Amino acid sequence: MTERDLIADLRRDGETLPLVGIHKLTVGEDGAFFLRVRTDCVTLRQTTTVISIQPLEPLDRS
Repeated sequence: MTERDLIADLRRDGETLPLVGIHKLTVGEDGAFFLRVRTDCVTLRQTTTVISIQPLEPLDRS
């Protein structure tokens, strides 16, 4: 088994997606976020171990 075999190709992976909410976010633990991947539902995406947390910059909606 190679490292590539352990990586899942997720819909819109690598794209910027709207963050709907944070389910779990603690340094030293796995994270989980609710994202808008499709227009008709919200998707829960999990991460590997969180090593740092930084605030998001506000979006410029002008």
